[in-house]
Amino acid sequence: MPLKTIARRWLQPVLQRLDDRAAHQARVVVDQQRPPTDYIQGTNDLRLAPPERRLFVPPVQNVQVDASAPFMQYATCSAADVVHPRFEELITSVGYVPSFHRKLWEIGYVMHHLLANDMLRPGTRGLGFGVGSERLPARFASLGSTILASDAPSEIS
Repeated sequence: MPLKTIARRWLQPVLQRLDDRAAHQARVVVDQQRPPTDYIQGTNDLRLAPPERRLFVPPVQNVQVDASAPFMQYATCSAADVVHPRFEELITSVGYVPSFHRKLWEIGYVMHHLLANDMLRPGTRGLGFGVGSERLPARFASLGSTILASDAPSEIS
């Protein structure tokens, strides 16, 4: 019998217990986060919330990070960057509310590196393609940069 098969048979009960425990802990977290409207009137029975409501994502404001911690060091989306105080400054300057979202991390990343390299000041120029209703070109222009932003005509969308 191959070693892989033996290992799989031996580990299967252990892995099953871990899966069961993780599922139980996830249910506990979900149940604690459900608003009272998920209760059926007059009983303690819980209605099953839609999947997007069962995912627990903590508010960014609940996590504290030292301002001297490294920020936006890598070009990969990181929760450590999202909870950094500098991230909140950058995102709110563009008019967004900080949250754990990849798009907001990208906006923060672009803003951080352009500001760090002194590229958002009078005398600098920028070009944006397919900007739609994106807020960054307006923010860059408000900081003094000359921005040419384009998008496809609304008839082709």
